[in-house]
Amino acid sequence: MHVHPNGMVQVDAPESAPLPEIKAAVQRRARWILKHLNDIEERNRYVQPRAWVSGESMLYLGRRYVLKVIDDPSQRKVTCKLIGGQLR
Repeated sequence: MHVHPNGMVQVDAPESAPLPEIKAAVQRRARWILKHLNDIEERNRYVQPRAWVSGESMLYLGRRYVLKVIDDPSQRKVTCKLIGGQLR
């Protein structure tokens, strides 16, 4: 069982495992799962959601960079490049 940083709980089991056994295993670990979910909630309590606007500070490869948002309707896909100390 894995509790991912986004709060998703992943249960891995062999394909041959009966569903009641899998459910029982999850129930046995319920306290452990809830503890991890509570820890994630506590860590994220004071985290402000990203606004994705120019001037916002972004952490990339261990360094802080300023985000420069460029709205270009001619671009078919969203891209991100590190140019001149800015994430554009």
